[in-house]
Amino acid sequence: MNISFLSSSDKIYTFVHIPKCAGKSISAYLMQNSTHCWTIHSKSHATMQDLIETGKDLGTTFAVVRNPYAR
Repeated sequence: MNISFLSSSDKIYTFVHIPKCAGKSISAYLMQNSTHCWTIHSKSHATMQDLIETGKDLGTTFAVVRNPYAR
């Protein structure tokens, strides 16, 4: 799930979920520990282009990747 959230300093951040990179765990943590969070796209694995096309303020955007050989 791609989610946006507010930090304690009221800055907007957007987490982009890449499949098989611990996205569910990160999303769950953000939802439990953010002052306010919301999903920004109906697709759980929306592309960056999909997110930009929503026209919403994404703030600082980040994702988590992994080394495919580590698995």
